[in-house]
Amino acid sequence: MKSKKQNPELRISVKTAAGQALKLRLYDATHFGGPVGLYRVKVDREWMRTEAEKYLFLTPAAALEVAVRSAGLGLQEQPAPHVRHHDRVRVPVRDEETGREWAEKGFAASPPFQGVDGRWRVFVLVSGGVKEVLCSDIEYPI
Repeated sequence: MKSKKQNPELRISVKTAAGQALKLRLYDATHFGGPVGLYRVKVDREWMRTEAEKYLFLTPAAALEVAVRSAGLGLQEQPAPHVRHHDRVRVPVRDEETGREWAEKGFAASPPFQGVDGRWRVFVLVSGGVKEVLCSDIEYPI
């Protein structure tokens, strides 16, 4: 369990858009009875936690998201596109061998989902199979 003093696994200093400096420190969750691979995060002198839990453990990616959002650099939340599963759509298709491009009709084979870059995508069933397409590239409705 918790020893007298742990050293952080990672220290992050951020300057927010308002000019405020923040220090984030990530501590191995196993020192606090948490699972391997997660971290307890301290922002300045305060531990991050929820009202329901004594400890809050985050993945490294979630901890970095805290730093990014603290600096005012978070991704702008984009509303989900209106494409629904089974909707008929037109998508761009490119033959990599010849470089020829055309539009093909198909059906949305999934509801929209966000990729790690924050852009909305959908799987579309076209004659060549299922293809992942950016929702911004879809012509909808057709």
